[in-house]
Amino acid sequence: MDANRPGAALCLAARMGCLFRRLISFFDPVTMDVLTDAKIDAETERSRLASVNEPRARAVRYDRRLRPVIVELTNGCSFAFPPDLAEGLEAATDDQLAGVELLGAGYGLHWEALDADLSVPGLLMGLFGTKA
Repeated sequence: MDANRPGAALCLAARMGCLFRRLISFFDPVTMDVLTDAKIDAETERSRLASVNEPRARAVRYDRRLRPVIVELTNGCSFAFPPDLAEGLEAATDDQLAGVELLGAGYGLHWEALDADLSVPGLLMGLFGTKA
């Protein structure tokens, strides 16, 4: 490489960056363990089992007349809770509560207008927020 050539250092940096990206793609970014096909297969299976066994919401809605949030689960069960119990929903209007959406393949509920999120597994355990 000709160090006097304009852009030579930039070209080398780009090549090094590409090499570094290729190198780190073989490592788990959290643990820095080497990712192997066996580890990827094990995580894929863990994820598949979780999607079958862990509670997830299929649908969610707010009932303006009776005022509960109603969650239908993928296993066919449903549950409802009063929004007054949930952190971030205490003072919400009917219109704000009606804006509920599902998050993360049904693992969470989200209200954009309220910047509020609740966990479906947490709700099933009676956890209505993070307040102590």
